[in-house]
Amino acid sequence: TRKIVGSVNVYKRQCQARLALRNTGMRAIEARTQAELEAMLPEIDVLSLSGMWRNDIPARAPKLRFVQR
Repeated sequence: TRKIVGSVNVYKRQCQARLALRNTGMRAIEARTQAELEAMLPEIDVLSLSGMWRNDIPARAPKLRFVQR
């Protein structure tokens, strides 16, 4: 299952609903802290965030294919 991480709960709910309608097999997960985000980095494919961005994220997220900031 591919994972999309967003930093806001409302975004997560909206994203999950849209993914379900399209039957993508992807799921949205949420990180509220920098520590939560860092723990998820090895598993995520898509990242949508703003305030938690750090320039070292791409190097630490080997599966990452798309970033929306």
